[in-house]
Amino acid sequence: MSKQQKAILAVLEQKKDAGEFVVTGAIIDALGLKRAPNVYSSVSRAISRLCSRGLVVVYQPSINRQGKGFGYGLPGQDLR
Repeated sequence: MSKQQKAILAVLEQKKDAGEFVVTGAIIDALGLKRAPNVYSSVSRAISRLCSRGLVVVYQPSINRQGKGFGYGLPGQDLR
């Protein structure tokens, strides 16, 4: 597992107690990275790899509630 993947899991672990999914931009902010297209791409790839290993769960929110895009959480996380 890469350093970036470990850092993403740490962010999701910190956020899980809030009971809300975390969007890519919030993960980038929590990692202290700049919101640039190449950063979004890199973080998205890392999240995708974590999802394929079953370490991260993808949630697609209702558009009228959260807007477009996906949110991420940990398996078994109780989301509100």
